[in-house]
Amino acid sequence: MEGIEEKILEQIDFKTYKPWIIILENIPYRPTLSIDEREYKGNSFLEQCGYTEYAFTGINSIFLRRDVVAQFNQKRLKELQGEH
Repeated sequence: MEGIEEKILEQIDFKTYKPWIIILENIPYRPTLSIDEREYKGNSFLEQCGYTEYAFTGINSIFLRRDVVAQFNQKRLKELQGEH
């Protein structure tokens, strides 16, 4: 359903369910193509829940859990340091 993304997000118990990635369509609905138009549905709410916007594809916003990104980066830096 169009336009209820934030209502759906607010129903998720982020203490129990912690997806690593959330993807939201973040362009306005139109019967024609939306070009250079963007919405920011869910950005503030997801930021409060520990997510950061990783990328925008032109249609979708991809949000990643910040703690998972931090763990990944720590592990990867250790791997890179061991490559010397």
